[in-house]
Amino acid sequence: MKYPCGIIKDLLPLYIDDVCAPESKDAIETHLSDCADCKQFYNTMKAPNRFNPQNTDTNDAQMADSLKHVKRTISKKIRNIVLCAAAAVALCIGGYWLLFQAPIKEVPLEDVSISANVYSLEELKAQGTEAPFDSDTDISSHENDRSTPYEIKIPELGSMTITEEAIQRCKCISTISLESDYFLRTVKKDIKDNIIYITAIKTTALNNKAGSFNHRTMTLEFQEIDKIVYVDKNGAETVLWSE
Repeated sequence: MKYPCGIIKDLLPLYIDDVCAPESKDAIETHLSDCADCKQFYNTMKAPNRFNPQNTDTNDAQMADSLKHVKRTISKKIRNIVLCAAAAVALCIGGYWLLFQAPIKEVPLEDVSISANVYSLEELKAQGTEAPFDSDTDISSHENDRSTPYEIKIPELGSMTITEEAIQRCKCISTISLESDYFLRTVKKDIKDNIIYITAIKTTALNNKAGSFNHRTMTLEFQEIDKIVYVDKNGAETVLWSE
């Protein structure tokens, strides 16, 4: 009986592995002796390099290299995205600080109103009351003394706690008020012989206008102030306030 080539080719793997039935084996050998095409197909399947583990290892290595390359490419892209995002955030924060926070531009004197008040601490003490020492507003100095604290009220600043020792040592307290339509970021000043010397009053790069709650800047000095003087870059002095 002559079998079609398709059936013989399907049976060839079993024949090569010697696991087919004797009847199938006889049929395959008979067919191969008469069919040159199936004989060539058989010889190709039986060739030693039909399945080469070494070739498989090479393919696996190439596949691994390809995967590593893809992984490196993805990692590089992710790293670049993260770095770009971090740079963008830093740029935004830095730009905001430069435009709205950094003291860059000097405010002209004609745009600033400066005044001061000097109070006797003895008089403020007489108007105040003894206060608990653990008050959050305790400004009785860095000396950590435990003398009797008093709660005093300063008209411009409200209530604060100060000790008897500080009252005896300082005698006076001065409040300095600067008002401007601009947001005053910094005031450079120095105190010598009861005189405040101001060398610069600065606002932000955009000359930010101050809101209704921050058009006034207050500073406090635990001493008597007789005069406030502005000193320009050439050393010329302008008296802004005197007692």
